[in-house]
Amino acid sequence: MDKRGGEDTPTRIMEAFKGLLQETDYDKITVVDICERAGVSRKTLYVYFDGKEGVLRSIVRGDVVTPIATMMDLLPMGSGTAGGKMLTQRMLETIYDNRDFYASAVVQGRIGIIGQVMREVLAAASIDLFRGETGNCSEKYRYAAHFTAGANVGVITEWLRSGLKVSPEELTDWLFEFSQSGNRILLDPMQ
Repeated sequence: MDKRGGEDTPTRIMEAFKGLLQETDYDKITVVDICERAGVSRKTLYVYFDGKEGVLRSIVRGDVVTPIATMMDLLPMGSGTAGGKMLTQRMLETIYDNRDFYASAVVQGRIGIIGQVMREVLAAASIDLFRGETGNCSEKYRYAAHFTAGANVGVITEWLRSGLKVSPEELTDWLFEFSQSGNRILLDPMQ
């Protein structure tokens, strides 16, 4: 029942879901709704995704993790803070580029499931990064991955709630200024 052969079916399904999520509460969206909007059968959707949460997970992975992973492949080993800053800015730029989808979720109070999925996807990506050449990730680094993912989702949520008043570049600078100076900024609010 794929009514539009030749187009990229997974992309069409994800775009259909994005459109629905901007119009309807996540809990009210069904697989049938997604399929009707995308012009595919349920069977076709399940070839590519494990339901609507799988579609959402793929959207977040594509919007947030894939650009970062691509950039990581280009960064030289040991690029440290400069590399981390570039990765953070790229993630924020991608969120900004897809702001209609993410901002509507925050404004309409739907960030819960998106935030949960974003935390899971970012934590998994961080764990893969920490795993590196050895193929192992210690418990310490798994906690660090989840801490970082949660902090990123918190910052992104607040940024979206505030109407994206600052650019991805400026927000990245602020975050790295804060991480470099630690609590001094909290103790001296005039900075």
